[in-house]
Amino acid sequence: MKKIALLIIFLLLLPYLGQSSDEFQEEKISNILPSSENISLFLLSLPHEIERRNPQPVNLTLELGVRTGNADFLYERKPAWLKNAFLEFYELNGINVDDSSLKKLFSEIDDLPYELREALALLIYTINDVEKLRRSAFSQINENDIKFLEENDEYNSNIAELLKDMIMQKIGSLFLPNMNLFSDNSNELSSIVKKIDMEKLVEGSLSLFNEIQKVIPIFKKYDIPSEMLLEDPSGHIYLGGSLPTTYKKNYSIIVDLGGDDVYYAQPNEKGVSVLLDINGNDKYMGKKACSFLGIDMLYDEDGNDVYMASKFSQAYARAGISILFDNKGNDIYESKAYSQGCAFARGIALLLDMDGNDVYASSNFSQAYANGFGFSALLDISGDDLYTSNAYSQGSATGGGISSLIDFLGNDKYVSKQNSQGAGEGWAEKKMSVGSLIDLSGNDKYISIKDAQGFGKNLGLGTLLDFLGDDTYHAVNASQACGELFGVACLIDIAGKNVYESTSSSQQYEKVGGTAILLRKMDDTSNEKLWGLIEYIKRNNILPLSFFK
Repeated sequence: MKKIALLIIFLLLLPYLGQSSDEFQEEKISNILPSSENISLFLLSLPHEIERRNPQPVNLTLELGVRTGNADFLYERKPAWLKNAFLEFYELNGINVDDSSLKKLFSEIDDLPYELREALALLIYTINDVEKLRRSAFSQINENDIKFLEENDEYNSNIAELLKDMIMQKIGSLFLPNMNLFSDNSNELSSIVKKIDMEKLVEGSLSLFNEIQKVIPIFKKYDIPSEMLLEDPSGHIYLGGSLPTTYKKNYSIIVDLGGDDVYYAQPNEKGVSVLLDINGNDKYMGKKACSFLGIDMLYDEDGNDVYMASKFSQAYARAGISILFDNKGNDIYESKAYSQGCAFARGIALLLDMDGNDVYASSNFSQAYANGFGFSALLDISGDDLYTSNAYSQGSATGGGISSLIDFLGNDKYVSKQNSQGAGEGWAEKKMSVGSLIDLSGNDKYISIKDAQGFGKNLGLGTLLDFLGDDTYHAVNASQACGELFGVACLIDIAGKNVYESTSSSQQYEKVGGTAILLRKMDDTSNEKLWGLIEYIKRNNILPLSFFK
C-alpha cells in the first residue's frame, strides 16, 4: 500500500528523485520528462487498454472452493453455495430469520439458474470475508472514539496551528510537561484515526472489487423479465431482474441485471455494502458510495446514469472507504457538498468514471477534496467533461489531506470560484496538505476567481499539471502558481498554445515565504527552481503523505 503513496505533483519525475542538483545541472528536465510523442502514444493506447480490461469469465465453482475452503462441496453435483452463503451472512451479522421465511427464500433460490446462484454466492461470501477484515481494522476503536468521530472529522490547520506545534516542540517538553494548553479536537482526531488499520480496509476493498469483476460476465448473460428475482427476508440482500425496478429499502447487497432503475435505498454505512448494476439508464438518488467506519462500493457497468444527492454521497468517506465506479455512459453527477470524491478522518474516497461525456456539478468540498489525513481521487478516463463547483474542490486539500482530480482524455472545462483546481492549504503533524489537478490531454479551459490553478498556503502544496493541448487559464486573484505563507504552488503546462489570464497576485506570485513555480516550456528558468524544490523535499524527508504512514 505504501508503494502507491507518491507525490502526485512529480508524477513523471519520481524515478529521478535520487539525482543530485549537480547531476541536474548537466541534464535538463526536458531530457528527463517523457516526450510529447510518448505521452500521446500512451493516451492513444488508453481506449484499447480500457476495452481489454473488460472482465473475463472464470470457473465459479473453483472460485467458491478457494473462497470458502469448502472442499466437500466440490464433489457435489449442484452444491448449495448460495443457501450456505446466506446462512453465513445471517450468523456473522446476528440476524434471526424464522423457519418459514427461510424456507420461502430457499424456494426462490431453487428457481434461479444455477450459474446465477453461484455468482451471487461468491459475492456474498466475499462480503462476509471483507466484513471480518473491517471489524479487525476497527478493533482498537471504542464507543467513545466512534462518538467523537460522529461529531468531529475535520483537522483544523493554519499557521497558528503550526506555531503551536513549534512551541510545544521547542519549549513544551521543558516548561509545560503536564499542561495541555494547546490540545484541541484536531489532536484527538489524529490519535483516534491512527488506531484504524487502513491496510486491512484497503485489502478488503481490493478483494471486493476483484470479485465483482469475476461475477459481472455471469450476470451479463441473463436477461430475466422481472423486477425482483430474490429478496432477502431480513431486508439486506436483493437480486433484481431486467425490468425497471425502484429500490427504497436500505441494503447491504443489491445486484440488478438491467432496466432503467431508480435507487432511493441507502447503504449500510458502518458495515460493508455493494450496489452492482449491470445495465440500464439508472438514477441514483441520495446517499450512495458513502461510508463511515465501513466500506461502500457502487459499481455501474453500463448506461447513461444520473447521480443526484444533497451531500455525503457519490464517493464520500469518513474513517472508511467508499468507491463509485461507472464503466460506460454519458453520466451526470449532481450534489451540493461533501461528495464526488471527498474524504475525512483518514478515509479513502474514489470516484472512477471510465468512459463518456460526463457532467460533474457540486458546490463545496467535492470533486476530489480531502481533510484530516484523508485521501480522495476523482479519475475520469475518457470524454469531453464539464466540472463545476464553488470552493474547496477539483483537487483541493486541507488539514493533512491528499486529493487528486485526474482527467486523461478529452476537451474538458473546469469552473470554480476559489480554493480549487490544484489547491493545498495547511499542515497536519508535519505533513503537507496536497491538492492536485492533472489533465493529460485535450484543449481545456480552467476558470476560477481566486486561490486556484496551483495555489499553496500555510505550508500546503497545490499543483495543476496539464500535459497536452491548447489550453486557456482564467483567474482574477492569487492563482496560476501563487504561494503564500510558506505554501508551495505549481502550474506546469509545457505543450500547446496556451493562454493565461489573471488580474493580480498570480502567475508565479510569492508572498510571506511562499514558493511558486509556473512552468510554461521546458527551457523555462523555473526548471532549476522546480528541481531545487524536489531536492529540498527529498533532503528534509518532507512527505506530504500523512495518510499512508
